[in-house]
Amino acid sequence: AISHEISRKRKGCSAEESVWGRERTDAYGGISVDAGELPKLNIKNFEKLLNDSVVEWKEHRKIRGVWLHIPKNRAEFVGAAVTSGFAPHHANPNEIVLTRWLPDDEPNPLPPGASHHVGVGCVVLDPTNRVLLVKEKWGKFKSWKIITGIVEARENIADAALREVKEETGIHVTFDRVIALRHSHIAPFEKSDVFFLCLLRADRYTAAQPLIVEQAEITQAQWTDFNQFRNMSPYPRDTPVWDRLYSLVSNIIQEEDQQSSQIGLTRATFPTPPSRRSTQNTYPPTTIYFTADR
Repeated sequence: AISHEISRKRKGCSAEESVWGRERTDAYGGISVDAGELPKLNIKNFEKLLNDSVVEWKEHRKIRGVWLHIPKNRAEFVGAAVTSGFAPHHANPNEIVLTRWLPDDEPNPLPPGASHHVGVGCVVLDPTNRVLLVKEKWGKFKSWKIITGIVEARENIADAALREVKEETGIHVTFDRVIALRHSHIAPFEKSDVFFLCLLRADRYTAAQPLIVEQAEITQAQWTDFNQFRNMSPYPRDTPVWDRLYSLVSNIIQEEDQQSSQIGLTRATFPTPPSRRSTQNTYPPTTIYFTADR
């Protein structure tokens, strides 16, 4: 009965009327289907539907790659999908996404899940070149450090840096530039890491305001002379990567004293075109970072 239903839909109806609900095709011969749009099924019937659909997609519709979205309230379907040859791709708080490449005579070119974490480090300087430092409540690292954090989905680098400073110390600062990037390969879940070291500015008024720490994550916050911070041991003085990164900040301070600063990346933003899939979604601007005379 399920196979007949799939075939009948294919012959007489548009893709939007598939037994899977609204199907989304892509320019590479792939298809995305959502188990959340199916009628209520038990696991056995779901597995039969999926296997019948694979035959339909592969033999009759010549679909190449399948993206299967399973909402968290139907997570019991994941095991059946794996049994049917699907592989987990990624997950978010709302769904688990699995894929299956259908051609037997072609290598699988479907892109893997995200390979990198993206983080920011916030070098916040006041007009006297004091740097804003914190001590974290959790983890093994208990030394004074700059504010760091993870960039959220669809968040620009500058916005992430400003948000982290506000969350951890309660002050509003100004984004200046990206100083440098660090690319490393020791990150949670066997991922790599791209870390943007950013320069932010606090004016005299802001630097004089009391620091209100995020008590769930931070135990202390203070302003410290930047040169004094650089000489703290073992971090950052005896940590080669961080010593090199912070040397760039020292160079910026020195160049600014000479009224010439060329270190770092400036930025430009451009409107992001509307999504082709949905007119309901809006996205932050697209940002490019580049070297330029200041």
